[in-house]
Amino acid sequence: MTNLRQAVISYLHRYAVAIGQLRRIRMVPQNVAFDEAYAFAEVDIGIAQKREEVQCPFELVREARPRVVLEIGLDSGGTFFLWSRAAASDPHLLAIDTRRPGRLGGWSAFPDPVLGNDAEGQQIQL
Repeated sequence: MTNLRQAVISYLHRYAVAIGQLRRIRMVPQNVAFDEAYAFAEVDIGIAQKREEVQCPFELVREARPRVVLEIGLDSGGTFFLWSRAAASDPHLLAIDTRRPGRLGGWSAFPDPVLGNDAEGQQIQL
């Protein structure tokens, strides 16, 4: 019984952390500057790309304002967050990965904070 109780408590804690992250993500405005968006992705989400690797593509996406964005290889979702802030205000954002996204990974029974990357009017598909 103790192991089950610990598992439930652990799951609830991970759920609370995910909800907190979702709230923080949704507070970042659509038109945020690259430096601020990258800093947020680095600290609050996790991002594999270095600043100098992703700044130019971010600016190109921001200039083009595409209505469809596809990311192959989601990992923690940091770059996906950047695309959500660089794309048009009403795009369809798609991400493809071999594993389930976010902090809860395969154990997640609910949409995780990656889905919270959407700004008002955006659609996300994982």
